[in-house]
Amino acid sequence: TENKIIYSMVGVSKFYDKKAVLKDIYLSYFYGAKIGVIGLNGSGKSSLLRILAGVDKERTEMIRIASPMHDVGKVALPDHLLLRPGALSPEERVEMERHTWIGHQILSGSGSALLELGATIALTHHERWDGTGYPRQLAGSAIPLEGQVAAVADVFDALTSDRPYRKAFPLEKAVQILRGERGKHFDPRLVDLFFESMDQVVEIRDRPLPSLISAGQPSIHDGALTPS
Repeated sequence: TENKIIYSMVGVSKFYDKKAVLKDIYLSYFYGAKIGVIGLNGSGKSSLLRILAGVDKERTEMIRIASPMHDVGKVALPDHLLLRPGALSPEERVEMERHTWIGHQILSGSGSALLELGATIALTHHERWDGTGYPRQLAGSAIPLEGQVAAVADVFDALTSDRPYRKAFPLEKAVQILRGERGKHFDPRLVDLFFESMDQVVEIRDRPLPSLISAGQPSIHDGALTPS
């Protein structure tokens, strides 16, 4: 099933430079796996999602697998947006926000429950609890829970990782920023649960990326993405 997601993403190559798209997919898969595991513990113990909402283990596992695709829509965006070292202009910000809709379009309509879940996460992981997010300005419980979980994990990883426009924040600063977004960007319950699991979150964050994926790792050979 993980490979189905990757192959679905490869479909965008007919619209964009194939080599560049495959490279982005490869990197997104490993980066996204870290996001997915941070938000959803794949070890068999209770995850944040299951603790919060009683979601069954099978659904939790589906979300863990689907969450790496949250930013797949970015393969359609130009490099100067993704790698820009400074702030985006208002026009560039609008262009950047399109990746949620693009990701949803890439992953939806296949008839696969897993890909449809990935499409929901792609569309909703930038919505905010207070209704000021994008692309649909959803608020509170109108935001699918899987999108909310992905949002917390995505923001935490973004804060604690180097970006083209800034260095990673220290853990203490990242925690302070997340705490300040409690009830604004995020469901307060999710933030509280995230902090309660902080030791585990940090341990997962600091693992080498390949160790987060036990099977179906993608590899690039002569411009083609295949399961290793």
